[in-house]
Amino acid sequence: MAGASSDDAADRLPDAGGAPAVDRAKIEEAVCTVLSTTCLETTSLREVRALTEKHLEMQPGHLDEHKDLVKEIATEEIRRIQSANASLEESTPSKATGGSRKRASPADAKSKKKEKAEPSDKKQKTGAATIRQSGMMTKKEFMDKATTMTVCMGDKKMLAAPKIFSTGSCSFYATQKLTFKVGDKEVSCQCQVQCVVIGSKEW
Repeated sequence: MAGASSDDAADRLPDAGGAPAVDRAKIEEAVCTVLSTTCLETTSLREVRALTEKHLEMQPGHLDEHKDLVKEIATEEIRRIQSANASLEESTPSKATGGSRKRASPADAKSKKKEKAEPSDKKQKTGAATIRQSGMMTKKEFMDKATTMTVCMGDKKMLAAPKIFSTGSCSFYATQKLTFKVGDKEVSCQCQVQCVVIGSKEW
């Protein structure tokens, strides 16, 4: 049987004690999956390593000899996720603070005045949900009891894990790079799912 190519050998790192080699590409894929389903603000590199071992069905401690490699991959993926999130925030439309404005007609002004005086049913329902759920549980209860949800994007699946944002809101969150077919072409997309629990900022 022919030996492994130099490229394959470069991607496989020997374990201590003559154990089977570790495939860097598989570790990268596993680390990216783990980070897409965990809270980046509270998960330690040690936990990432343990979850990666579990994902790859390795014995606990199997990657201890490669903690620097896992740290390198995790750091790069976290930087990519944070960059994607920052780009998403920048692209989110915000209320205009300047520039030319179209002068409202008397009919428009009257309609807006009526909307302010009589809130829509949708706004009333949203407010009611916030009040109803604001004391439903604590953030700790949410993180202890909430489970990861599977979200379908076409024929692909993402895992949205419980997460607490820096704003204090609880949510189910996932970010992952997926490939979809458009015509006869494969296109890569940065997908993000964010399900914020209404009223959870008060927990």
